[in-house]
Amino acid sequence: MKKIGLFLIILITIALIFNIITTQVAWIGILITLYGVFQLRQQKRGKGSFIKPKTTITIGIILSIFLGIAFSEPTETATPDEKVASEKEETAAEKEKAEAEQKKKEEAERKAQEEATAAAKLKAEEEAAAQKAAEEAAQKAEEEKQATAQTLGLIAATVSRVVDGLSP
Repeated sequence: MKKIGLFLIILITIALIFNIITTQVAWIGILITLYGVFQLRQQKRGKGSFIKPKTTITIGIILSIFLGIAFSEPTETATPDEKVASEKEETAAEKEKAEAEQKKKEEAERKAQEEATAAAKLKAEEEAAAQKAAEEAAQKAEEEKQATAQTLGLIAATVSRVVDGLSP
């Protein structure tokens, strides 16, 4: 008889643990059960202040099971045909998303290439304008140099050696 009682206690404990896992509201029944067990131990020691602790334990177990059933959420069951149909829809949706992403990437690449081409043209034009301005400035400086040389009567000469006036 004790083995059967122990087996039932273990079975009820496992059921209560599963109830707690599925719904946290089942803790209320567990707490009442634990309070009943505490009062039962106090009664066996001779310090009992509660009249029927076994009733409290039973009520706690029943309440825990009832709350576990009442507050559990129903699970969705789908037939294999529904699963296949939903998978096909998901696959089609994924393909559409992939195609849209590919188009966005191509558009972005095309825009980036156009911007790079425009930037290269602008840079080339700026470099050409800067080179032309530098050539004009060099030509103008040469003309001023020649005009200054003619007004002062200077002759172009090459100096091969400079003597500073000190003799060794």
